[in-house]
Amino acid sequence: MNCAATTASKRQRPGGDHRGSAASRRARKHWMLSQERWNGDGVECDCVHCGRRVNFLTVEADRIVPGGSYGRHNVQPSCKPCNQARSDNPNWTYAAPAAA
Repeated sequence: MNCAATTASKRQRPGGDHRGSAASRRARKHWMLSQERWNGDGVECDCVHCGRRVNFLTVEADRIVPGGSYGRHNVQPSCKPCNQARSDNPNWTYAAPAAA
């Protein structure tokens, strides 16, 4: 198999990959987990949408301005379900499940 075939088979992220290096993504996660404004203690913090506690393995960098940069001014911690539900809609608000 040649290199061109291997490169062509890689999955690309929609719009390209502007998330930065693996090291910068790790640093971003540690930064979000340590911020007092999200009740961060360096290990966990709150999802900005539903309040669920997230940790290094579960936190996602939700961009405040969809499609914008991943700079600290434009990211907030989110759990995966909220980040996927919000998608590219800046006006999305969390709706708690109805009580049983």
